Amino acid sequence: MGWEVINDKESETIGFFCNTADVCFGPIIYNEDKQLEKQEIYNHFIDNDPRLLTENEIRNEIYDLMERKEK
Repeated sequence: MGWEVINDKESETIGFFCNTADVCFGPIIYNEDKQLEKQEIYNHFIDNDPRLLTENEIRNEIYDLMERKEK
C-alpha cells in the first residue's frame, strides 16, 4: 500500500493518488512556475502519510513547502 505524487508540468498541478486502490485523494494544487519538484514533495511527506491528512492539511503542507522554498 503506497501513495504517489502527480506533478503535471504542463498544467502546473500537483495531486496525490493511492497506487494500491488507484484512487486520487486530496486537493489539486497549482504549482505555478514549477516551484516544487516531485522528489521534494516525496521527501516532505516521507514520515507523514498524506492519506491520513485532510484536504486542508495537505494543502497547507504544500503551501508551507512552497513558502520555505521561496526564501
